[in-house]
Amino acid sequence: MLKGFAEEERDDLPLVNRLRADVKRWRELEYEGATPVTKQLLRYWARAHRPRRLFFCQREAVETIIYLNEILGSGRRPRWKPALSVEDFEALCAGQKTVLQHRNQAWGFPQLGGPAQ
Repeated sequence: MLKGFAEEERDDLPLVNRLRADVKRWRELEYEGATPVTKQLLRYWARAHRPRRLFFCQREAVETIIYLNEILGSGRRPRWKPALSVEDFEALCAGQKTVLQHRNQAWGFPQLGGPAQ
């Protein structure tokens, strides 16, 4: 019964989903483009035999912050085409709408982060 309730209340978050896909790809490529110290720290946190391991959501949150700062925010471009474009990231940082938000609005989808109208 709770599962049905959760499905009814679920919101699709396209920007979040795109960013999560990019971070997953970056993780699979062994944090390509990150500094050596960052790579060492991320590998330490992911060690299977670490006495106090991070929950996956904690690890993903830290990876996301680092990805945004060291890859997209630094001007380094990944060798793959990110699902969340560098232009969308820069628009978000400037407090502007992203290309995805403009497209959703044109198709009649509700504003991301705002109430449905």
